Amino acid sequence: MRKFGMSALCAATLAFAIVPFCGGAADARYRPVVMGTHGMVSSGHPLVSFIATEVLKKGGNAADAGITALFTAMVVEHTHHSLGGESAILYYSAKDKKVYAVNGVGPAPRLATREYFEKLGFIPDEDSFLIAPVPGTLDGAVVTLDKFGTVKLADAMQPAIDLAERGHPIDHIMVKWITDSKAILSKWPGSVKAFLPGGNPPKPGDIFVQPEYAETLKKIRDGETQNAAKGRSTAMQAARDVFYKGEIARALDKFSQENGGLLRYEDLAGYQAKLEEPWKTTYKGYEVFSCGAWTQGPMMLQVMNLLEPLDMASFKHNSPEYMHVMIEAFKLAYMDRHNFYGDPYMVKVPAKGLVSKAYADERRKLIDRTKAVMDVPPGDPWKYEGSASRPDNSSAVLARASAATDEREPRGDTTSLVVIDKDGNMFSTTSSNNMGVRRSGVTPTGLGFVLSGRLRQFSLDPQNPNVIAPGKIPRITPTPHLALKDGKPFMAWTTPGEDVQTQANLQVFFNVVHFGMDLQTAVELPRFRSLHGPAPQFPQEMLKGQVRAEPRIAAETIKAVEGMGHKIRTEPDWAEASGGMVIIVRDDKTGALAAGADPRRSCYAIGW
Repeated sequence: MRKFGMSALCAATLAFAIVPFCGGAADARYRPVVMGTHGMVSSGHPLVSFIATEVLKKGGNAADAGITALFTAMVVEHTHHSLGGESAILYYSAKDKKVYAVNGVGPAPRLATREYFEKLGFIPDEDSFLIAPVPGTLDGAVVTLDKFGTVKLADAMQPAIDLAERGHPIDHIMVKWITDSKAILSKWPGSVKAFLPGGNPPKPGDIFVQPEYAETLKKIRDGETQNAAKGRSTAMQAARDVFYKGEIARALDKFSQENGGLLRYEDLAGYQAKLEEPWKTTYKGYEVFSCGAWTQGPMMLQVMNLLEPLDMASFKHNSPEYMHVMIEAFKLAYMDRHNFYGDPYMVKVPAKGLVSKAYADERRKLIDRTKAVMDVPPGDPWKYEGSASRPDNSSAVLARASAATDEREPRGDTTSLVVIDKDGNMFSTTSSNNMGVRRSGVTPTGLGFVLSGRLRQFSLDPQNPNVIAPGKIPRITPTPHLALKDGKPFMAWTTPGEDVQTQANLQVFFNVVHFGMDLQTAVELPRFRSLHGPAPQFPQEMLKGQVRAEPRIAAETIKAVEGMGHKIRTEPDWAEASGGMVIIVRDDKTGALAAGADPRRSCYAIGW
């Protein structure tokens, strides 16, 4: 592993103009590695990174900058994240020398019963108010800022308020999703007002103003300001209560009842984001962390356990052998996601078993090093759970193969951001409204923010741990990661992209730790992804054996992988479907920070 001290970072930046890694065509690097020692931010939008960096320059820590960035992203990436969405957050506290997880995912409303959707015959995938959960991201932000930050909530919200009120030049990605979703948005007066000025989508570079959104954010901010004399924590709680128990909650309830939605005041008033222990594994001296099985994050930990003895560094980068074993390992993890992942507050999850090395040793035997396996059985992690009791009904959850031969629609929702400050505090979040402009399509009148469509990721199978139920958290795809090296802060990274997330996260991690790439090269080199696993959204169908790859991977490599039985289709280079990676690495010896950002989206890294 190449050390990322300042001299090494500079050398890496100068060295890589053309990068002829084996298994792929030569790749010109589009952006430099951003380096510094004071603080670093990489996010899904340049304005988000700029504003977060300003927080660091004023003395704020990674939590202050991260939550300020999160609110900013809700405005400048409103199609991808909003006040109506959800957040998965990881935070490394340099003071505590510990990683924490924040579960900012709202549950299904009390009226969202399995019986209700069984009568419909399905869980809608888009254009439906019925798939809106309780918004969780605000409370997740408050929990994080209260526990780890130093600034007031009002200070963290102010840049977002200014951008919503005064406007910002809208980028091509937001315009694309608004344009593609125009028919759905047009059904709701609040959505028209928020996203379709004059009844039409904006054009890239137009000054995009969101006055109703600004007023909603101000009401939350003022809840803190009016209670400032009661102390920092109490004032923050008063602010979040404006949303969950006050004026905004009542407005959401009234709007939902008048428009056939399932959300009610009681759902909002009863919600509380949670501070949790993260999941982790070790990989060749690194400690790698994810949020729990309410995300798909533990999948990457499982695949690391599966691949660790195979010595991935001995393979050529993106060689047929490298691609094959990684695809096969993810097939095993996807079956475990389907069978065992769900809301840990409502179902039993074999947390220890799933990430145990012994379980990986058993499952690894199913990887055929010469050919693709099409029928992958679920495992039995309960054997490795220790004293935890096996649930009464632990039979295999079957997934059906899709009759379709085409790609599941690429998902462009979700944003990601990472921060590391001068003291080594690390912040990583993958936050989303599940592309609410397309999924729910609903912006409640007068509130200015679009609601998430996350309930679409529930199942109707009563055997599935992720079956829909009132008050249950949907198992979401957003999955941030952090890594420590020798117990010291090392890496914060994450990407949007539904099922691409864990696969891209692992590929980029290996690019850095096994192949010694500088961060921007690690981000920009071509990726591949398996679609074999049961889809995360209803009806959780599989596309058996199917793989998508960027065409910069050498044609002879693609042909060799197909010869092993994989069904590969190339897709456009540099497309959103391949993710939007943001990453920062810290050298503990020098304090040097290096960041990369994905040109496949509007991602941008800034630091000094």
